Amino acid sequence: MIILGNKVDIAERNITENEAKNYATNKGLLYFETSAKTMKNVNEDFDEMAKKVLKSQDDKSFNKKDSEIKIEKEQHKGKKQKKSGCC
Repeated sequence: MIILGNKVDIAERNITENEAKNYATNKGLLYFETSAKTMKNVNEDFDEMAKKVLKSQDDKSFNKKDSEIKIEKEQHKGKKQKKSGCC
């Protein structure tokens, strides 16, 4: 999970950046700050989130032989299959 602090361009904050970071760290979460108004860290934070998510994925889960999908030709009952040629 990720906590994204938005509106960091506002001078008066209810929670400091350190408080938010400490909370996220204690909960085992990622924390990023951004401002849609000034575009501060918008691209950088989303790029970093994507990198961390991809890094956290188990590469082996994508390469397991069990996860292969096999599509085989289905034989229809009562219909004779052609051995060669088209159409």
